[in-house]
Amino acid sequence: MIFYTDGIPEAMNEKNELYGFERLEEIVLSIEYKDSSTIKEKLLQEIAAFTGTAKQHDDMTVVVVKVL
Repeated sequence: MIFYTDGIPEAMNEKNELYGFERLEEIVLSIEYKDSSTIKEKLLQEIAAFTGTAKQHDDMTVVVVKVL
């Protein structure tokens, strides 16, 4: 399970494009078999790469829980 604040899908890049739910779903599905720490780090790296130097106006919190 991944819990996140609205700042994750609403993160914007320099072109004022939203990160969005589609990108979020794509990255999660591509790494779903990894451990929770890796999923969180990869997700935050992908968002940082997308946003670049754009100033963010909302918090970005992610909690990943994986039950084995």
